[in-house]
This record gives sequence, C-alpha cells and structure tokens, in this order.
Amino acid sequence: MNPFTTIPAAFKAYDEIKRYNRLAPKIDEAFASGDVQGAREIMRVGMNAFADNLVERLDLDYTIMGKENIPENGPVLIMANHQGYFDLVGLYHAIQKFHFGMVAKEELAKFKFLRTAIEHTGSVFINRGNSREALKTMNEATKLLKAGDSLGIFPEGTRSRKFEPGEFKLASFKFAEKAGVPILPVSISGSYRLYEETGSFKRSPQLIKIHPLVDYGSLERKDRTSCQLDIIETIKGGIEDI
Repeated sequence: MNPFTTIPAAFKAYDEIKRYNRLAPKIDEAFASGDVQGAREIMRVGMNAFADNLVERLDLDYTIMGKENIPENGPVLIMANHQGYFDLVGLYHAIQKFHFGMVAKEELAKFKFLRTAIEHTGSVFINRGNSREALKTMNEATKLLKAGDSLGIFPEGTRSRKFEPGEFKLASFKFAEKAGVPILPVSISGSYRLYEETGSFKRSPQLIKIHPLVDYGSLERKDRTSCQLDIIETIKGGIEDI
C-alpha cells in the first residue's frame, strides 16, 4: 500500500519533497564545479528544512534524547530500527549537525519524485535480493563514507510496523567496517502508530534516542561480533512502548 495515495498527510510530505527537489540543480552545479562541501551544505540545510517543515505541518510530537551524542561532523554510519514510514523524518529532524544520505530500497526509485530526492541527498539504492547489485551498492557506499559523507541505514531492511523490531541484518555492519567509520546507534519509538497501526495517519508521540558513538570501524576482526551484538542490544533496548 502506497501512503502517498492513501493518507491526506502524504500530500504534505509530497509537497515538501517537491520543495527539496528544487535544490537539485544547485546541488548538481556545486558537484560539477568541484565544491563538494558546498553541495553537502545545500543538502544538509535542505533536508533539515524538509523534516522541520513536515514536523510543523503535521504537528508531529517528537521528544529527542541524547543530542549530546551527535558528533559535530561525519563521516558516520547512523544505524536505527525501522518502525514506520516516518522514521526518515524523525532522523533528519533529530540529527541536523551534518549531512547524511540513506541506504534506500531500490523499489523507491520507481517513483520519479522520490528518485530525484534520494539521488540528491547523497543516498544509495540497494537491491537486497540481488547479491551482485548489493555488492555494487556496498562499494558505492564505501566510497561515499571514505570521502567524508555520512549514511543512515535501517538494518532490519523493512518496517517492523509494530513495537517489536525485526531481525537485524549483520551485513549492515559491513558499511562501517569497509569504510572504517564509527556507528551512531539510534532508537526510534512510536513511529508505527502514525500510520502502520491503523492504516491511516494519526498524531502520536514519537521518541528518538541517540546513543553514544561507537568506534566500530577501527575494531579488529576478533572484536567485531561482540560489538555488533552490543550495538543491536543498545538500539533494541532503547525502544519504548509509547
């Protein structure tokens, strides 16, 4: 079911995505001239505005905890649980100090207006059902992270649509491992109540918990497994039934 055709709130989201897409020529121009930092700043300001405008227009009720754990700059891999469609809004509303793209499902590219936005946020598309294409995405993401960009990823791969999280895919840690970057764990609570619980939009409290940065990318191989489990438990342990 596509929320952009089934809930009135989605039209406001569509408006804000179109507003962001107007920045695409400026972003392209900055990259073409070699001004990578300038392009990142345009994206950061644009995505902050997208999230903040949508929060205001939909009267979303966010509580954000752990802002002191947000680093001043990237690159980092932001790792969060995934309850609902509005999780992306929550992440961009909560983390505004630096620009970050997302590891996005390839299916989203079917919608032209979404593809334009995603391609102009420093994001990458992933086809989880095709190992060869997934490897290409991994290599592309590694280049972005090594170049100083940050990325966000939902290790469950899809929305849980409920309080309990789904299975975390350990392959998600490969992004931080290959690029040698730290991981910023984030717990999202209550977002499934906005839409997934009833199939129609309703205002509901949201909680975003930002946990301390984990220097995962510099760990030796023998220490990675235990660290992965710790990060997963940190994210899951921070989810509240609100």
